[in-house]
Amino acid sequence: MHPLVQAFIREMLPDERRKTSADACVLRLLTAFPNGDNPADWHECAALFPHVLAATNYAESMECDLEQVSSLLHKAGIYLHGRGLLTEARLLADRVVLLAQ
Repeated sequence: MHPLVQAFIREMLPDERRKTSADACVLRLLTAFPNGDNPADWHECAALFPHVLAATNYAESMECDLEQVSSLLHKAGIYLHGRGLLTEARLLADRVVLLAQ
């Protein structure tokens, strides 16, 4: 979906509905995203990764369930670490630590 269409739809929703939708999106991604430590799953992780970043960024801004956001970022970090993208993995790990505080 085009980003402008997404932004328009978000703006049309009441705040509580936006938060509920963001929580649901994070939960679905958390369920769908493989653990990331199996190279056979990396193609699926790569396809979902941009959505993970967008959903977690939005969920954080909406003050959603930060435990689920942290879990999703952790899984994505494991994937990045496994791929050898250590700087990127560290950035996600740092976000997880900040969310835990």
